[in-house]
Amino acid sequence: MTYAPAGSGVASQTPFPEEERSVKNLFVRFLREESGEDLIEYGLLCAFVAAVATAVIIADPLGIRTSLINAYLRAKTALDNS
Repeated sequence: MTYAPAGSGVASQTPFPEEERSVKNLFVRFLREESGEDLIEYGLLCAFVAAVATAVIIADPLGIRTSLINAYLRAKTALDNS
C-alpha cells in the first residue's frame, strides 16, 4: 500500500477512510488505558456494599428496622402535635 503525503494532490490508498481510522485509534487507545479498570472496580465495590447493606437491612440482625420504625413514629407524633 502506498501513502501519499498530505497536500500532494495524490489520493492516498489507505485501507480505511480518515473517520474510520480515528475511531479505530480511539478504540485501541481505550483498550490500552488502565484508568477504565479503576471505574469498573469502584462500580463493583459500590454494588457489593449496596448488596451487603440490603441484606443486613432485610435480615435485621441488629434491630435496625425496629429503630427506624420508632424514629419515624416519633417524628410523625412530634409533627402531629405541633
